[in-house]
Amino acid sequence: MSGAPASETASVFGLLESRARAHAGHVASRTRRGGSWEWTTWGDLRDAAAALSTALVLRGVKKGDRVALMAATREEWTVTDFAVMALGAVTVPIYPTATAPQVAHVLDDAACVLALVETAAHRAIVERARSATSVLRELIVLEQGAAEPGALPVTAYTALVKSGRDALEAPEERRRFEERRHSVTGEDVATVVYTSGTTGPPRGVKLTHAALLAQTRALLSTFEVRPDDEQLLILPLAHIFAKILVLTHVASGARLAYSEGPHRLTRDLGEIEPTFFATVPRFLEKVYTVANESARAEGPLRAALFTWAIDVGKRRAARRSQGLEPRRLLSAQARYADRLVLARVRSAFGSRLRFVISGAAPLSRELAEWLLACGITVLEGYGLTEIGGASHVNRPGRPRLGTVGQPLPGYAAKLAPDGEVLLRGPSTMQGYVNDDAATRTAVDAEGWVHTGDVGKVDDDGYLEIVDRKKDVLVTAGGSNVAPQNIEARLLESPWVAQAVVFGDRRPYLVALLTLDAVMCRRWAEERGRKADLALLANDPELVAQIHLDVDAVNRHLASFETIKRFALLPEPFSRDTLELTELGKLRRDVIRVRRAAEIEALYA
Repeated sequence: MSGAPASETASVFGLLESRARAHAGHVASRTRRGGSWEWTTWGDLRDAAAALSTALVLRGVKKGDRVALMAATREEWTVTDFAVMALGAVTVPIYPTATAPQVAHVLDDAACVLALVETAAHRAIVERARSATSVLRELIVLEQGAAEPGALPVTAYTALVKSGRDALEAPEERRRFEERRHSVTGEDVATVVYTSGTTGPPRGVKLTHAALLAQTRALLSTFEVRPDDEQLLILPLAHIFAKILVLTHVASGARLAYSEGPHRLTRDLGEIEPTFFATVPRFLEKVYTVANESARAEGPLRAALFTWAIDVGKRRAARRSQGLEPRRLLSAQARYADRLVLARVRSAFGSRLRFVISGAAPLSRELAEWLLACGITVLEGYGLTEIGGASHVNRPGRPRLGTVGQPLPGYAAKLAPDGEVLLRGPSTMQGYVNDDAATRTAVDAEGWVHTGDVGKVDDDGYLEIVDRKKDVLVTAGGSNVAPQNIEARLLESPWVAQAVVFGDRRPYLVALLTLDAVMCRRWAEERGRKADLALLANDPELVAQIHLDVDAVNRHLASFETIKRFALLPEPFSRDTLELTELGKLRRDVIRVRRAAEIEALYA
């Protein structure tokens, strides 16, 4: 590992311990509190995690117990994560946008005994969800306003850390802590990360300490991350790759800054000026949109200059991708393009940026070429929770647009006869929680993980994802959505006969709905209107009624799952048009092609 201490570690907390012993007084991270950035040293981070770990044991948490974490990306999340893993317990991340039914499923399926929550709203959701499990017995709250007495015993995070510090003053308690952390082995489960399935509720992926450390080593052998680097952490820590990014930060000794979220990202980039960060395509699409709209708003001359500069940048990037330097005229043009336009675009990312990692959803080739023309190196990668994070990524200096790069060291990929991408690597999951049958389906006897994605591999090993074998959608924001669950809810409307949700690689979800002929014709006759489905699909009163039903469905979904727009079709999907199978099941790919115009209109 680049910059890592020489000693080998068997557990995730051991990685932090080694870093803190070698560089206790060095800055590890910074986080924004009270309007200014505050620094945390490696020693401070280790000590806080050790104190919290001790306090958790004194509250009855044992090795193997599962502890849920429901909070935004922040330093306390990381401290808690290390604290839980230090005693051999298991962290169970929950997205801060999750709904009560989703939280209830995770708490029950994972049998969580304790939960860390950030806000009063999170606490209320967990307490509503608690009825699904009799195991959860206590909450830790981060924000002061969430610490009021309630249905479950509540302890403030700061008070718990203090109690652990006080306990560790006793030599005997310090000895017990060291014994506990040394008892954790690489084969112990470190975390259970829930990921959407193609149908039904999400499954919990069990990842061991050895798997997380193997993924960390693979990434650091691919990227040169130095102690003087600083990454801005944007992704939610409930996502497996965000967790791995924290571990690469510890292993490399590089600094890390916690972003306050997407709504503060532009400000955080300007203040931190990171050397690298990982994001989803949606943010990069926003940069592209803002830059182009700003150029147009400045008038036709400025817009023409902007277009010329981008074209020059693309021609320069094309020469360099071939291993050639730009010719003299192109070099001169590029200097002016950079000075007048391109440097201004890059300034949105700060002055120190070396590269950006993009994952969780595909990056369009047009956007990738535009960013490269501006001098912004974006390295697209690929992976999934079952493989422990990333399996592929483009390398600095040799990215191949349109692909997700080559396998990480120690990882392998091959294509099944039907084109499905199969992966194998040292960080493969131990299995799904409470679902051995699904585990055997996902990971075959030879250790290959079946991804559900269809791909192509070129002669140099670069992987291109060309389609999704499974129906789960990945939005442009990187959120996984199982559409069948939403479609089933939409069908609860008496006016809807069929529902298909789309949104793969898109900024939000949309739906195509067909009308229930019996109900809608009866509705029309009661109002003295013509019972023609083509007319009813545009009837303002009926559309408004269906809109209320869609809104009712949205209230039970996480924000990224909600239907933002829908279209009513005048005729149903049928077997004659091949939109239905012989058994009446929807053929999503056929519908997407045949109804492309209606779908595109919903994104106009």
